[in-house]
Order: sequence, then C-alpha cells, then structure tokens
Amino acid sequence: MRVIGAVILLLGAIQVATAGQGGKRVIEMTGEDRDTPTSAAVVAGDYVYVSGQFGREPDGSFGDIKTQTRRALDNISAILQEAGTSLEQAVSSYVYLRSRGDFRAMNDEYKAYPGWPKTTHETARGEDLDLPVRTTMTGDLLAPSEALVEITIIALRMGAERTIVQPAEWGKSNLPYPWAIKSGDTLWISGLVASNKRGGQYIRGDMRKDVTQTLTDIGEALSTAGMSHADVVFSRVYIQDQALANEMDEAYRAFFPKDPPARATLRAGIMGRILDEITTIAVEAPKTIVSIPDADVAPSASPAVVVGNRFFSSGIQGVTDATRGDANAQTREVLARLDRGLKAAGFEWRHVVDVWVLLSDTRDYPAMADAYREVFTGDYPAWTVVGEQPLGRGVVQIQIMAVK
Repeated sequence: MRVIGAVILLLGAIQVATAGQGGKRVIEMTGEDRDTPTSAAVVAGDYVYVSGQFGREPDGSFGDIKTQTRRALDNISAILQEAGTSLEQAVSSYVYLRSRGDFRAMNDEYKAYPGWPKTTHETARGEDLDLPVRTTMTGDLLAPSEALVEITIIALRMGAERTIVQPAEWGKSNLPYPWAIKSGDTLWISGLVASNKRGGQYIRGDMRKDVTQTLTDIGEALSTAGMSHADVVFSRVYIQDQALANEMDEAYRAFFPKDPPARATLRAGIMGRILDEITTIAVEAPKTIVSIPDADVAPSASPAVVVGNRFFSSGIQGVTDATRGDANAQTREVLARLDRGLKAAGFEWRHVVDVWVLLSDTRDYPAMADAYREVFTGDYPAWTVVGEQPLGRGVVQIQIMAVK
C-alpha cells in the first residue's frame, strides 16, 4: 500500500456486445434493452462509464430491495468484466431509490456484495472498506413501479492506481463508502453533507451554514490529496427545498470566486433530515472555462470546463418562450447549446461518454428520447435518466462528460 499523509493506496441479467468508435469502446445493450438510446458502458481513457442499472430478474420480474440491489450489482459486474475491469476498480457510484424507506436494506446488501474490494483503510475511528465514493438520493425511476433501485458506476481500467483519501482526524463514514478516492490527477469525492466528520453527528443549521460546512469539509478532503477548491471541475448540488436556492448559491460562490466548476443543481430527496448534499470531482491540472452562449447557468457555475482531454458540462436547460413546458423542444435546445460548447472546446458528439438526464416528469421520457436520438444515432454514450426537479424553469436538464 502507498500512504500520502493519511491517504492509503490501494453476464447475468444483461447481455452486452462491443463496438468501437474513435478513442472509445462502446459496450452495447442487447436483448429487450437494445432499442434504448444508450450503451451498457463506454470505455474511454482510464475509465469505464456504466449506464444506470436496475435489478430486473432474467424473467423480467423484480424482487425485494435486497434482491434488486444484488441483481443491479451483478449486472454492473458483468458489464465491467466485458470492459476488462471489475468492481474492485470502481471509483464512483450513484444510487437512486424509489423510496427512502429502502435505504437501510439497500445499504446492507450493497455493503455485503462480494465483488467489492476486500481491502480496508485506517480512519480515526477504526478500519473502513475501500468501496467507491457514493451519492444516494430518491427519485422517480424510469422503470416499472416494481423497480426500487437504480445504480450507476464509474470504474478505472484494470491496473490503474486507486488511492483512498482519508483526512487524518476524520472517522470512518457512517455509510458503506469512503470520503474520497484519487487516481492519477483526479479526485472523486462522495456526496458530503454538513456533519462532524470527526464524531459522525449531523450538524443542524440553516442552508448557508450547511453549505459552508459541507464545502469546508470538501476543502479538507482536497487538501489531504494535495489539492484545493480551485481544482474542482465538476459538482452536483442537491437541495431539499427549492425556496432555499439563493441561500445555497450565496454560500457556494464564496468558495469559488474565480473559474468555478461546472455544476448541476436540483431539488432531490436526500437521505436524512438535511438541507443539502454536494458531490465533486477535482483534477490537479490546468483548466479552461468554456463559454456557452445562452447556457442559462448560475453565475457561480461555469457552463463547461475542459481539463486535459476531458470536458465537463454544467446541467444545461433549454427554456425559451418558444420551448416553455415542451420536453421535446427543450431537449433540442439543450443539445444545441451543448453542441456549441463542445465545438468551442474542440470536441464533438462522438467524444461524449456519459450523459445525466433529469426529467421533472418521467412521462416526458418519449419526447426527450425522440429529440436525443436526433443527435445520438449510434455508439451511444452511457446514460442515467431519473425523475428529479432541475433547479429553474426547465422540465429537462442534461449534464455531460466527454473524452477525446
């Protein structure tokens, strides 16, 4: 193992087929999911981006939450094996639950899954598992009502460095994942909330205090990895109450006075009685801010950020007088704005590897998907589509990652 201060080194229900395009390798969906405009996963650079996976049984049925969690991870494990890697190389995970009441049972099964790394790391309060960083929220899943959980993973190629980042005085997480993971120049930080990381208790405050505490903690994780807030290139901010958005933004922008990261902001069901949660990615390399005309993002967010050969966009909406309330028209406008950003940065649609789509109403999925297919006609990027309320007036919000 390698130690940096307090940092420690470290096909089932789905069938896949592979295809190649440029510098990326696409693992295609097959069977009943083949007509969905997404791949099972995309391999690009050092990473494998896996689309959101449900826990459907081979016969199409759904079991209880533990069975679905295990089956979703089985599917992801099979996809990663096809991609030449495994869950032991996972760095980032998102878990979407239909019901907050399933959180504990999902966690128990998630933690017990045999495919995760068997290694642990030292914390101020004992050993903790080397699972990927994670963010968990409730949402309206784009699946039959019997589907209770969706999980998406980003993993490293086999053999790539995977280092757990553990601030020296912090205890272990109360949940089955570490605070942060670093690989090369990139730091992945779990969704953090306002809590006493040394003692494990939640801190109850107002939105400004909560966001300040959360971003202060993110800064401590960054510092442990030899980085700072200036290195953050990508963030997602989840708040429980949209009425507190201005208070959140006021506290957030104090930490990013210049060249802020790309950001998606949404009202989401966060686990626990807390006001906000923030997920971040930082890269220790020069970054370029990409201007996107009419991107309609908050002043405290950059429309897009390029660092090295990677492009990170903010969550982009497409609201105009002509598109108001129209999911198909808004999706077209979002994609037109993202197209301008990609071209300005020297990227093309074929470089897009991961797409995150928020729908305020999942009944708008067909209208969104029709517009999406006009841009993506094959060798699709990985994607996750979930019913959450974007912050703002849009019914659709899209955030992308691209790799050249």
